[in-house]
Amino acid sequence: MIQELPGLPEGETGRQPPEGSEPAAALELMGIAKRFGRTEVLRDATLTVRRGERLAVIGPNGAGKTSLFDIVSGRLAPSAGQVRLDGQRIDGLPPHAVQRRGLGRSHQVSQLFARLTVAEHLRCALLPASGKAGSFWRRLATMRSLQREVHLWLERLGLLARADVPAAALSYAEQRALEIGLAAAGGSPVLLLDEPTAGMSRSETQRCVALIRSVCEGRTLLVVEHDMAVVFELADRIAVLADGRFIAVDTPERVRADARVQQAYLGTAMQHA
Repeated sequence: MIQELPGLPEGETGRQPPEGSEPAAALELMGIAKRFGRTEVLRDATLTVRRGERLAVIGPNGAGKTSLFDIVSGRLAPSAGQVRLDGQRIDGLPPHAVQRRGLGRSHQVSQLFARLTVAEHLRCALLPASGKAGSFWRRLATMRSLQREVHLWLERLGLLARADVPAAALSYAEQRALEIGLAAAGGSPVLLLDEPTAGMSRSETQRCVALIRSVCEGRTLLVVEHDMAVVFELADRIAVLADGRFIAVDTPERVRADARVQQAYLGTAMQHA
């Protein structure tokens, strides 16, 4: 269970809103547990993500971050607990059903199709929202409105000159940009980004952060990230996961100064990050 720091608003532990009212949060994790045989990777993990905020999940390797994302996005079912999106339970639903409910995700390991071009990837992401998903008898290239959307996303992602390049031929940073764009292009109001800047140079990281700010504007963002400079720059709040549960959830400044967090993960050197 979350050990809340002093001053956190009421409602941060996943309490349900009164019946008939608008859900108090975009995403709620309520007592999530996950066991693989005798190994318990998550235990009573509880978190509320506010509408429109950017919340970063940090923690040491093996803390359960990837398992948590897999449960939220439908790749894994929890052993216990609930996941609610806009007040509706989504735990146990398959990934495509979770996405249709309004939650998109980018992955730590590339999920791109090597032979599809950048533009073809974006067409696939945009097609369901276009209302033409069933019109397979029509050539996609003739759908002018869809083509305009693809063009706009190519510009936003800085990939216009790479539109006809297969994904396998993109640089690593370009592949990451495309994956972030695919998660956002489907129109999901809640996005999960799994280590979006991993393996990048500092200049590539800075461009990626700017891209995330742009494409995620007005949306709810839950991101796992190991680069603490990125976390402190990007996040409105930080949730610290250690030994399968959240030990702190607060602003970057207060998390940075929290002795429990320093002991579990950051180290005193992060006070100067």
